[in-house]
Amino acid sequence: MLNHTTSKLITLSILILLTGCQSLVDQIPNIPDFPSNKTDNSGANPKDSQNNSNTQGSGKSTKTPPPEIDQAKIDQALMSALHDKTDQGKKSHFRLIEAMIASNQTHAALSHLDSFQQNWGTTPDSQQLKAEALRKTRQFNQAEAIYKSLVESEADNQKAWYGLGRIAIEQGNLESAVSHLEKAVSINPEDLEANADLGLVHMLLNHKDLSLKALEKANQLAGNTSDTLSKLALWGLVFQELDIAQQVATRLNWDETTRNQALSQAAKIREQFIKYDRLLP
Repeated sequence: MLNHTTSKLITLSILILLTGCQSLVDQIPNIPDFPSNKTDNSGANPKDSQNNSNTQGSGKSTKTPPPEIDQAKIDQALMSALHDKTDQGKKSHFRLIEAMIASNQTHAALSHLDSFQQNWGTTPDSQQLKAEALRKTRQFNQAEAIYKSLVESEADNQKAWYGLGRIAIEQGNLESAVSHLEKAVSINPEDLEANADLGLVHMLLNHKDLSLKALEKANQLAGNTSDTLSKLALWGLVFQELDIAQQVATRLNWDETTRNQALSQAAKIREQFIKYDRLLP
């Protein structure tokens, strides 16, 4: 069992991984192909995605940003949905709450979820939304309780397993995070975020091959975006596969500042391997 200080240090490093890679790619104008002769489990070479990525316009990251919300319009729609007691009103209110959570208006979403459940009762779908909103507002104990109740009633609830994995990450419980994320990936192997997060957690645990497997899968699913490629470059730096790191850095046109940021992140992870008695590669 990890002590509190160790858990906080691990959590900090995980958050650096989950958010830091995106800060690196913000400086990158283009997303070229990942030049590797390694193959993933399906036998597809990452280079094979060159033709696909060349047909995607500018090649910018395919990660969808949170939708922009016109607050006046959403307030008007919410008032209308609240007074509409038909099935259409129920569906409209639910979709609006989903949009609020997606745009990080999670506190307001929680308030509307209470109203929704008072009007329409508690359902697995509304509980799923509530758990997500609670997780995003860092109310982990309440979110975890809902997620656990969801998987108890539906063992293949992939979103709930992923939510449990994210909570475990936030709390620095890497072993539990791996278990939950692996369950999520087993239910839906095509979940990009679950594969990417699983690869990063395996990286922190010094699971070299398992980390690469998950990160390559995420990169394949994303179609060689700068975000997933950056994670692969970081993997190369952490595990001293410098040819991969150099190839990605060159193809992504990383400047000196970006390279130094990646090197610093990799050094911090390798320092953790020593602190927590994990064998260095």
